[in-house]
Amino acid sequence: MSSTRVRSAPVPPKRFKHARHVCRIFWPECGTNLPSGYLIGWHISNFVCCIAGIIPNCSLAKLESSVRILVKDADCSDFWQYCNGPPSVLGSWNANPEDEHGHLEVLSPDVRRQSIPNLSSSPNHTTDFWVSIRSTDSNDDRSSSHSRPYLSDINCSSTPYPTSAQFIFYTRPKPGSYLSYRPFTFDFALLSDEEIKGTTVPLSDMDYTMRQINSSAQLLQKIQALLNGSRVPRRSISESFARDKFPAKHFDSLKAAMLSVLRCVVQPLHWILLLSRIVAEILLFALDWQLPVVFGGSTIKHRTAFGQQLHKRLTEVCRWPFMWLKTRRKWRNDAYAAANFISFWSSFWQVLADVVCGIALTVCMRVFLVQFLVVFHQAGHFLHLDVMRANIVWLMGLPAGLKLNHNLNHCFGSMVLFGIDFWDAITSVVTVWEPAVLWLISFAGILGASMVLSLCSDILSVVTIHVDFVYTTFAKLYSIEIKALSSLWKLFRGKKKNILRQRIDSCQFDVDQLMVGTILFSLIFFLLPTIATYFLFFSYVRFLVTFTKAGLWFFLFFFNYFPFCAMIIYAFDRGRLPGGIRFDVLQSEISNADIRKINRQISSPMIPSPRSPHSRMSPVEQQPRLTRVKSASEAFSPVLLRRTPEMSSCTYLKLRNSEIALSTLFFSYRSELARVFQHYSPRRIAKSLAFGYPYPEPPALVKHQTSYRWNSDDASSPTDHKQRSLRLQSIVDFWLFMKVYLTP
Repeated sequence: MSSTRVRSAPVPPKRFKHARHVCRIFWPECGTNLPSGYLIGWHISNFVCCIAGIIPNCSLAKLESSVRILVKDADCSDFWQYCNGPPSVLGSWNANPEDEHGHLEVLSPDVRRQSIPNLSSSPNHTTDFWVSIRSTDSNDDRSSSHSRPYLSDINCSSTPYPTSAQFIFYTRPKPGSYLSYRPFTFDFALLSDEEIKGTTVPLSDMDYTMRQINSSAQLLQKIQALLNGSRVPRRSISESFARDKFPAKHFDSLKAAMLSVLRCVVQPLHWILLLSRIVAEILLFALDWQLPVVFGGSTIKHRTAFGQQLHKRLTEVCRWPFMWLKTRRKWRNDAYAAANFISFWSSFWQVLADVVCGIALTVCMRVFLVQFLVVFHQAGHFLHLDVMRANIVWLMGLPAGLKLNHNLNHCFGSMVLFGIDFWDAITSVVTVWEPAVLWLISFAGILGASMVLSLCSDILSVVTIHVDFVYTTFAKLYSIEIKALSSLWKLFRGKKKNILRQRIDSCQFDVDQLMVGTILFSLIFFLLPTIATYFLFFSYVRFLVTFTKAGLWFFLFFFNYFPFCAMIIYAFDRGRLPGGIRFDVLQSEISNADIRKINRQISSPMIPSPRSPHSRMSPVEQQPRLTRVKSASEAFSPVLLRRTPEMSSCTYLKLRNSEIALSTLFFSYRSELARVFQHYSPRRIAKSLAFGYPYPEPPALVKHQTSYRWNSDDASSPTDHKQRSLRLQSIVDFWLFMKVYLTP
């Protein structure tokens, strides 16, 4: 938006006086059915214009005066900047071709140029452009499907040009819908606000044309409001003068009384919301608190699944007021507005579905409390007796005919059985607290089903902590043995690992070193089957526990990333999710061989080439564009085009959105599932089994979680003092939001 291009009216050389140019006109599809009037829109380039609409039953002077008032309105400055300049009166529309002038005030170009003042000092705007467009049918036949506009004449800088016209029909998008030749993307996590706005990439004429088409309905509303006199600028008057001049009526006092009662009701609600926000900030501070080094040195939200889920939900809810403010720009129909709309409502619907399912799960747990306790005891009995104790006793014998080291096998088996008995004694003491634990889990269901699932995952981690301890011990022993065997094997070959240069070097060993290495190699090699057997067994037990956690994790991903809102929008309002644009040919006399040529003629001056310096686009914008031309089923009779010899040759195209692929809606869901499958890749699991590496834990719920309290562009983490100041600032902003938007 910052770069502006000067558009000067073309002055053709003498040798081009009789050359034919192509005038491309973006025409609203409903404009053909309107009566005669003046055309209002934007002059994009030399022979390209976008018609926003037709203003009938209005004089030229009144329309130009309304445009001047609208251009000078300070509230519309952002709107004009968004559309690359203010609009202007571009020409006339004659709906009755039998009438030479209709009811319009047809002026010569010189007189018209003198009568139209400079509407804006922007170099993007010019008034030296006028087109005269007529209908191919009379007023009685304009409702037929064969009625089309044609270009009667065009004047640029007081010079008439012989041109061929290309009318590109478009349907005005509904509020919230928009046209875009860039397919919509759901990759919000990888795009900043500036990249979604498109300000980091130089915008082409096609971008501004799409913006002007999307803003045509808002422009007509503003013009009609001015013409109807409903929006006349006036100077502000004082309250005392207004009270004397406009005395209060009976319903005004009643309205004031109702407002006072409503304020009394809303005021306690403000304090409740503010208190809730303060509690949320305290919880977020506790979840971000750094644990001591003894407990791992990480934060609470990174150590527990419940902490991650609670932090995610609190962050989303705290962002809702500011996300809602971004959706209030109803005059802006583009990818940025659609991204804000979908981001807000996706978060809302995810939380709503989560809470509804959580309440249903809470009711089920309260009703079937005894059955849940029975299932919990059966699961513990299966893990401790059927899986661990029975198999440990089996391993202490001759497992599968393997003759393990008797002394080491008996030592390992006795230690593991003692650990199981010790853990059973601890769990039997806390058995009386099982109903309270289930009640706590069911109470967490009020906050959502994801909270119940995350609590179940944490409780499963606590209950199976002895399995993790035994598995980690045997994995460490197995890893040490593998590394020792590898080092001794290098010793026999006269090699040694250089840890400084990370390579294998040759080394000379004496007889004593080789003798000690041989003894150690034999000892470790004969003890390896016993340690490997216990390691593989507890890897299997750990896999069962991790598989159960992964199942809970998949349900959490469903509640956090399933596109509920996107599915609803895709079913009922697909205009918010464009998959690109396409051009349908509405003229049957054009052959298929000319379709590609027409497409190049339309898109070549509008879209920069990939080699141009203005084509540096983000990865999302470098997707294959769906701008194409294909033959349409609607046919236009060529006889109507050749009815009079004065008519210029016209080509009629239809601009419409392409549907977005259904798989695009599940972008976030698929990306998170791909991250989980990559985390549990077969190569990583096989490597952990072969070399004794730690088994992969369930991944984090959020890979790149950015906080709403500080700028995400800052790579450095904020200090504690900065976090406290930003939290205080967020509370103040929330209080101002309530006073401004939630006060009647």
